Amino acid sequence: MSDTQAADMKEKSGAESAAERSKRIWDAAALKQPDRIPISMTAGYLLAEYGGVSHQELQDDRARAQEILERFACEFEPDSITGVLTPGASPVLGDRMTAWPGHGLPESGSFQFVEHEFMKEDDYDAFLRDPSDWAIRTYLPRAFAELEGLQSLPPLGMWVFGFYNLESLPFYAAPPVQTAAKAFAKAVQVALEEGELAAESVRRMATLGFPPPF
Repeated sequence: MSDTQAADMKEKSGAESAAERSKRIWDAAALKQPDRIPISMTAGYLLAEYGGVSHQELQDDRARAQEILERFACEFEPDSITGVLTPGASPVLGDRMTAWPGHGLPESGSFQFVEHEFMKEDDYDAFLRDPSDWAIRTYLPRAFAELEGLQSLPPLGMWVFGFYNLESLPFYAAPPVQTAAKAFAKAVQVALEEGELAAESVRRMATLGFPPPF
């Protein structure tokens, strides 16, 4: 970018810059000729190096991560940019399929998938017979430590009996089931808070002239 182009960009309002960048990205997506090649990037842990913080701090301190993201975007001016992936509700549920900096990894580690055999060879008959029941009473307890109590539930298909199945409700008072229910409720709240933070980040970036990620 030339000095003249840079000066022109700074004179534009955030809304004008966001609209220009968004058009550039969507023109490329529609196989039209954009004014130049758009750059849409996920900065990830690069932001930690740029901001002089650990991967865990970048991941867990959302205010600090947003400040670094904004500073990085204004300096390098991509057309669209996202920050680092965060664990969200993963630690709340005792997620066994992922590891995060400070949550199963050193603070300088990088997000990892942890491969386990959550579906076993002899699960296929139960899965094909009733996928929902298998997912809730077998798969989730294996994949999430805090949801192990779900394996104590009676078969979910029993609910087709409606009123006549209410006699099974005492099973839901079992401590393992209650622990799973509380963890799930907490995870839902975390997910709602994460959504609000993500929406606020999009609004702030748009004010600076950067449209939402493609």
